[in-house]
Amino acid sequence: MGADPIPKSFSINTLTHDMFFDEFLPANMGGPQRPKLNFWSISNAMEDPNAHCSFILDRIRRACVCPGYQIVDTSRPNSCPLKKETHSRLLLYPVGSDFWKSPSDAWRALEVQIHIDVNSENDPFTPGPANEERKKKLIHHLANQMTRQQRTHIFSVVIFGHYARFLRWDRAGCIVTIAVDLMRWPLAMANFLWRYSRLCSAARGFDPTATDATFREASTLKRTVRHFIQNSSRNTDHLRPSLTDDDYPVYRIEVTALDGTKLKLIIGKPIHAYTHAAGRATRVYLAYLTSERRLVILKDLWSADNRIYMPEGKMYKHLLRHNVPHLPKVLAAGGVEVEDELQVTRTQGYSHFRGYTRQRIVQEIYFPLSTVNSSKELTQVFRDAVEALYVAYNTAHVLHQDISIGNIMVTQDGRGILNDWDCAWKRTARNPEQARRVGTWKFMSMRITDNPYKPHEIQDDLESCFWSMLWTTIHHIKASKGWRWPRWETFDDCTVKNFVDHELADPGESGGREIDIGGEMKRRFLQEQFRNSRFPNIRKLKWRCEPFNTLLHDLAQAFDHIWYLADGFRQKDFDPESFSMRDIMEVANMQHASLLEPSNILGIFDAALAKDNWLEDDAVPNMFPIKGDSEWDRYEAKFVAHYKEKDAEKARERVERRKQRLAEKAAKEGTQSTDVSANATSEAREPSPCVTDYPPSFRSEAKKPKVKALRRSTRIKKPPSGDVQPKQIARGKRKRKEDEDAAAQPAQISKRIKVESSLTELPSEYQ
Repeated sequence: MGADPIPKSFSINTLTHDMFFDEFLPANMGGPQRPKLNFWSISNAMEDPNAHCSFILDRIRRACVCPGYQIVDTSRPNSCPLKKETHSRLLLYPVGSDFWKSPSDAWRALEVQIHIDVNSENDPFTPGPANEERKKKLIHHLANQMTRQQRTHIFSVVIFGHYARFLRWDRAGCIVTIAVDLMRWPLAMANFLWRYSRLCSAARGFDPTATDATFREASTLKRTVRHFIQNSSRNTDHLRPSLTDDDYPVYRIEVTALDGTKLKLIIGKPIHAYTHAAGRATRVYLAYLTSERRLVILKDLWSADNRIYMPEGKMYKHLLRHNVPHLPKVLAAGGVEVEDELQVTRTQGYSHFRGYTRQRIVQEIYFPLSTVNSSKELTQVFRDAVEALYVAYNTAHVLHQDISIGNIMVTQDGRGILNDWDCAWKRTARNPEQARRVGTWKFMSMRITDNPYKPHEIQDDLESCFWSMLWTTIHHIKASKGWRWPRWETFDDCTVKNFVDHELADPGESGGREIDIGGEMKRRFLQEQFRNSRFPNIRKLKWRCEPFNTLLHDLAQAFDHIWYLADGFRQKDFDPESFSMRDIMEVANMQHASLLEPSNILGIFDAALAKDNWLEDDAVPNMFPIKGDSEWDRYEAKFVAHYKEKDAEKARERVERRKQRLAEKAAKEGTQSTDVSANATSEAREPSPCVTDYPPSFRSEAKKPKVKALRRSTRIKKPPSGDVQPKQIARGKRKRKEDEDAAAQPAQISKRIKVESSLTELPSEYQ
């Protein structure tokens, strides 16, 4: 498994090992005497990785520097049930733990990972491409541990040659010590292990609110989940991962409900998890509520510490006070407290990065958009989400700012729920607008992607609803036959541009900040697909359900004016004879202001839902499942026939240019028969432009026309002396005579290069 890329928000800070120990591994100086450790002869074992590892293990075990713990070398057969690519080579476990029984037991009991490398130059925290890959691998191993365990932070050790670094990881980043020479300072390793063994579980990074579940509780969780999946009226494929993997421990979690009572939950493998080591680290669990003996959803995340966003728990309370409809039913929400102290990160105290506070939210079970049963139900779901946006904006003065396919959910009876308000922003008199780009790139509005410093508005959230609805429709609603499938660059369009003082820099201007810019493909998509007058020859998107098809076209017309207001707008995109710039901007501003009135957008949904000719079975499973960005190329290769159109006019132009080029070449080289014949052969071997009309990424896969190679006029080799036959000599003379005649009369070689005419003929499909 390849290492994940390092997140942009990941912070790595360096301390001396003495400061590191005093700050994060405090020890009672009046306790037992620290054992001594000697690594003087480690250089003798640095030629062989196994000998190097065995030497370190032997010295640590002899010195007994970590009482109550044991170090396991996972390279030995049957030493650990974990997959080798998911962790470091040396693992620290408590003595007496049952880590060898199963992968879940091994992950549950794991304390510290020790990464070991025989080469002293392979320091993951020094510059260099190879070391950068080692750092990614190290972060990947630590992210696996943090995803499977309930931790606030984790310690680890990196040993390379006779040097070592000690690390502390949390969701704000990593604190690393300066490389320590174990030959000169062997007590550094002894001091770390000795201090670690004397820490309590909370100081070692274990969450006090999470304890190991019993075998009976784990069995109850799986049995309840299996029963829920089998008896649900909706598709529950997104819940099945909680039953299919024994790689995750089962925990008992305690949270505080909104009414102050304590709720006990049993959780196993998350149905959704953010697998990076730093950041929000959102994990969504299907949890068993012990007091009511039913299933709920537990969302465990680390929210950023800033004054812009209100914690999600407080935001839900604020929205409920203003009677905002179509919100999830929340049972518990708030920060995780231990002895009246919130669980927070500490890395931000040693860097300029922001810190994080742990949050847990318990709510009822809802279903993703992929579980809708029909296009009418999908319309009702988005109608409810739009209503929630309007009410939250007008009564609670809140903008959601993160509309996507993952934040709009479906209830058991087919109504919509607007979920995940953790990025929501509350307008105040002192802070009436927020000029900060927030959201999911695929579904951001055109103006937000075009200008990262544009203030977020309610119109941007409404447009994000449209793109989310269109994405869901393409994947899960039956379309008419013969329509053109859209290119996915519509959602992923992104270019990097330079900004200076919040303004787009001029070409060639240095300095500033490089920022992702997009929106052009969305604008082009709206014009091509929903403007019949300007693009009559392009096949339009069309779905089998006529009311739903009309709804999407009406929504597109409500949002296609937005690009006129974007900073990337240029007058060359429009016909100056039909409209003036002043007329365009006036109409665009009027349409943009009309979106503030709820009845305009909600009226489009209500008018569509009032119709009778809806189809009841036009929802299908995901027709184009995409597991990650790495599969885009494979997707396009598989479904190229859906969106690739052969342009006959361009094909004719290419053929005419080819004819002209061949005629010019024949005129220049008409007196050189051999060269003309060779050119004819090379031209004959080139593929037809009509056949190779594929995107650039598929040209290597295009089939080339089979053209029989021409017989080259070569001089017959002279046979060995004594074996020359009269017939061979006569044949050679005739051949040379024919070549001389052909050079004198170029017209006579037309039969020998007749394949040229066949190549330049227009295929029947373009005639």
